[in-house]
Amino acid sequence: MASFLLYSFLSLLSTPFGSVKPVSRAAVSFTGGKDSMLALHRIKDSGSTVAVLVTFCPPSGTPFRAHPLTVIKQQAEALGIPHVVCTVDGPDYLASYRSEIVRIGKEFSVDALVTGDIMPVCSDFMERAVQTTGVSLVRPLWMVPRDELLADMWARNFNIIISCVNSTKLGLSDEECAGCIGKQFTKEWLKKLCSKNAKVDAAGELGEFHTMVLDSPLFRYKVEVEGTCGQDNSYLFLQIDSTRLVLK
Repeated sequence: MASFLLYSFLSLLSTPFGSVKPVSRAAVSFTGGKDSMLALHRIKDSGSTVAVLVTFCPPSGTPFRAHPLTVIKQQAEALGIPHVVCTVDGPDYLASYRSEIVRIGKEFSVDALVTGDIMPVCSDFMERAVQTTGVSLVRPLWMVPRDELLADMWARNFNIIISCVNSTKLGLSDEECAGCIGKQFTKEWLKKLCSKNAKVDAAGELGEFHTMVLDSPLFRYKVEVEGTCGQDNSYLFLQIDSTRLVLK
């Protein structure tokens, strides 16, 4: 048993974190944020075909504060990749996700679901969700060091803005948080943020902040958004007034 565990551990070390093996046809779980966008670019880099972008969301009437569907649809159009919205609901969310994954697998003939997960969240929910669906889970960013991921995004010239922050998790005043909304997610912005709170996760993995990508190498058009800062308790977010696509 000990030998088996040692072999498994050494095998894990021999496989680079975040390495991506090509798949036949993939669906990408897509929010339009920096992580799902980088996962999309990395799976495309592997030579895999991306058949569809999938946004899992609650029933209508429950808006996404960090990733408004109006923006996500514009991003998908800018990318030129089919996009579908999959409604998931309780009380059995796991069964709801599985049902939608099976549907997407059949409708688009995909054999893999790609996510931008970096670390274990919600007791590895997505890992459990794909079980018995016939669709495998691919996580191009899994356990990759934060500085490597951020360097990759910036090297690809992603145009990223801050779309939502949690004032409680950032430990900042509402006024300071409001000043973050709509700002470019740059090295300088992150350095300034971390100087105010050293406990902030550089990728916002603890829910401190969320982002949206307005341009990247795969975009055929740039996405432009206009809006104001809205607030819902400790959440401050970009309240979208209008969006449009602009030729690059």
